[in-house]
Amino acid sequence: MIVEEGSVKIYVPEEQPEKGPGRAVSGFYNRSQKLNRDVTLSLLSAVRPRVVLDGFSGTGVRAIRIGRELGLRVVAADTDRVACRLSEENARANGVDLEVLNESFNCVVERFSFDYIDIDPYGSCVPFADAALRCVRNGGILGITVTDLTALTGSSPRKTRRRYGSSVINDELRHESGIRVLLGYLARRAASYDRAIEPILSFWHSHYYRVFIRVREGAALADRCLSNVGMFNRKHHLLSFYGDIDEGPLWVAGMNDPAFLGRMDRSFLDRNGNRLLDTLLHEDSMPYFIEAVHLARHLRLSLPPISSFIDEIERAGAQAYRTHLSPTGVKVKGGAGTESVIVAYRNALSSGGV
Repeated sequence: MIVEEGSVKIYVPEEQPEKGPGRAVSGFYNRSQKLNRDVTLSLLSAVRPRVVLDGFSGTGVRAIRIGRELGLRVVAADTDRVACRLSEENARANGVDLEVLNESFNCVVERFSFDYIDIDPYGSCVPFADAALRCVRNGGILGITVTDLTALTGSSPRKTRRRYGSSVINDELRHESGIRVLLGYLARRAASYDRAIEPILSFWHSHYYRVFIRVREGAALADRCLSNVGMFNRKHHLLSFYGDIDEGPLWVAGMNDPAFLGRMDRSFLDRNGNRLLDTLLHEDSMPYFIEAVHLARHLRLSLPPISSFIDEIERAGAQAYRTHLSPTGVKVKGGAGTESVIVAYRNALSSGGV
């Protein structure tokens, strides 16, 4: 069947899942990752890399869109011969000069130099991270998608420790923990090659996390980068009623670059994509977020309207924003201690909201 996405039309095998991570089959096309690809094009519009690698081509839709809509030089790679042939046919049908390599990701990045490398495997990025971090050009960018959320969120603690060397609590804060565990892992692996990472954009959507990081060379930069990896204690760093538990190691600095986000061409994004970018501009207002569900449990009260909770926090002199990481989470900028948060919560319940 023919699928239209962005300005391209591609042929995909008839049986395709409507949503979810799917499975590793020839010519797999994931509809639910259209947002992922839209954000990728929007970000690359602000970078204009010289040579791009789509390391897990599948149908070739991402590589073909980058070539057609941005006019960039793109190389696509896949270990599946059927997928490579499909990528070539789809590229020709869309008038895109796409170089397709029937080789493994690690082999391709070792042999050629790229300014941007896209890593979108099934499951974890761990088998591919070292090669990408080591081989991308100095100052280049990695776009990484992972779907092993059970490991990153701590819902499978042994896997979290074994795969990422971290330990986190699996609760309503889990998706921020998952992204921070991933960034912390990438920072540690980069540092082992005297390289540093700089997060540009990080988000959770549906069944996957997506992070974009710039990679720079230098032992001193790597050392400074590692200072952003540490333990997070909710009792000491968030709200005093949490247990005294250290989580991590994980990334404890900013996950997004607001200045960079402001340079991205939003014409590639639909309404949902634009809403996501608007939210990401404030995701680093504080490390982690205030989860209203946790306050409800602690105070043994019902949930107030989140908009009223935000209004009350701002009345107390701070700035408050929604987070895409939880429908009941609030990011706060400008300081808000436990007592002032509780007062704002009670006031929000009393007012009843609009």
